[in-house]
Amino acid sequence: DLSYDMSSDYILTLLNSINIFGEDIEHIYSLYSGLCQLNFAHFDNNNVDPDEDVEPLMIKETFVSFMTQLNIRESSSKRYFHAFDRRDKNVLNFGEFLFGLAAMDPNTPHGDEWGRIRSLYIFTCYDIDNDGYLSPVEFKKLIEHILIA
Repeated sequence: DLSYDMSSDYILTLLNSINIFGEDIEHIYSLYSGLCQLNFAHFDNNNVDPDEDVEPLMIKETFVSFMTQLNIRESSSKRYFHAFDRRDKNVLNFGEFLFGLAAMDPNTPHGDEWGRIRSLYIFTCYDIDNDGYLSPVEFKKLIEHILIA
């Protein structure tokens, strides 16, 4: 099963289990919303009024730019965005951003529920064509990245 519960309670419980609490979440939200301010030009054509109480959304270009500033290659950043975008909307809401960062953090436990979620994210990073399977080319790329990690 490639799905999981994205309810707020479930996410908070899992985040708390890896010592991410309210103050950490607020700090990450501040960073996230600051990055999303750059997105309003993208949404102007869609008649979104930035003065309304609109949920900040992160577009792929902003995400990739942010990740490359953290010394993550552009190609890897694009695969991460693909994995974080659980709703398939081509934008990330805060929950997707936060949960994706936590799931992909190498310090997050590799067993139990987090292990299952981490596996899902890793699989999604390499399932480029979104068919639910790793083709030989996709699997080869996964193995190559494991060998250089």
